[in-house]
Amino acid sequence: LTPTTGRTGIYSNSNFNELSLQNNRFESTAPRDIISFMNYEWNATAIQLEGALTSAHTVNIEGNEIMRVANTKIFGRGLYMGNGAGTNCPGGIIANNTFEGFYGLQFVRISEDLTITNNQIFGNTMFNSIIGEKAVIAEGNTFSAASAVGAAYHYSTIEFRSIKNGSITFNNNSIQDYRNLGILSSASKAIFLNGNTFTPAVDATDFSSLFV
Repeated sequence: LTPTTGRTGIYSNSNFNELSLQNNRFESTAPRDIISFMNYEWNATAIQLEGALTSAHTVNIEGNEIMRVANTKIFGRGLYMGNGAGTNCPGGIIANNTFEGFYGLQFVRISEDLTITNNQIFGNTMFNSIIGEKAVIAEGNTFSAASAVGAAYHYSTIEFRSIKNGSITFNNNSIQDYRNLGILSSASKAIFLNGNTFTPAVDATDFSSLFV
């Protein structure tokens, strides 16, 4: 993937119900910038899945890597599901992956039950709105702000935004390397946190592990 030859590795806004993506590697090859905070290709996404409003979609995403090679930028978004502009985020299982991006994971308008387990995510992770009484479970993951952009430029490692329906159970995860916010909960309810470990960057001096 380069700034001129491609923006998205896999993209669908059609009928992809029961899509399975397993054991794939997505590499960004856009040349690294000498300025740290510019070391991401904002419009580039490794996997982008947008479900139609009128049908249910589930996916199985396991054992994949979304990374950069040496001296390259990271993706703007690693895994991006839904977009808030007339499409939904599918449900399903996301397990045993390694994702890096300015947003390693971004979910918008979650429309089916979603389970996220045993992943390593570098960059921001955002959960943005749930449609109806759906349940999200995130357990046993490592979320790190130590992407190639630099932890100082990630405002929050985890963000819960506008979760007004459904619920998110966020248990036994590791949130680490942040220099700003570990978890930010914005205009949200029914967020259940239990047994998580918070470890800021060793040189962090002005941080909050949880900001509500």
